Amino acid sequence: MLVTVVKSFVFAICIAVATILIARFVFAIPAPEGRVNTEALPPSETGALASALMPLSLGHENLSGIAALQNGSEAFVARMLLADAATSSIDVQYYIWRADITGHLLLDALHRAAKRGVRVRLLLDDNGISGLDAKLAMLDAHPNIEGNRPIGTACLNLAV
Repeated sequence: MLVTVVKSFVFAICIAVATILIARFVFAIPAPEGRVNTEALPPSETGALASALMPLSLGHENLSGIAALQNGSEAFVARMLLADAATSSIDVQYYIWRADITGHLLLDALHRAAKRGVRVRLLLDDNGISGLDAKLAMLDAHPNIEGNRPIGTACLNLAV
């Protein structure tokens, strides 16, 4: 009896390994052709945000800081205000971005920033953005928006 269980277990592991290997070759990782690596820009020294933060950073050069927010509403409002005030770049990274009103409002704020000449870098997990393909394709067409959906699509193309 024990031998049969062990044989079944070994067989199941072999099937799992074979499935993973076959899937790896059938669903290859997207090639990086045309990929342009970019880096975060240094903080802007001009604009409303720079003016507001400059006095707070005196004596703390080369350090970073945080502002803890108490709830989701504060976090959303902060994101919207920061996107509307940005002058040089916005780097955004999310695992889940819902196709709800807040998701669409924030994507619109990023698009407005890009239209003002702000560089927007957007990293989204392809598994957490259901229902946003049309909106992301529109954003992907803008020259100031760099998008990356690392799973399931070409690395630098937000559109499906």
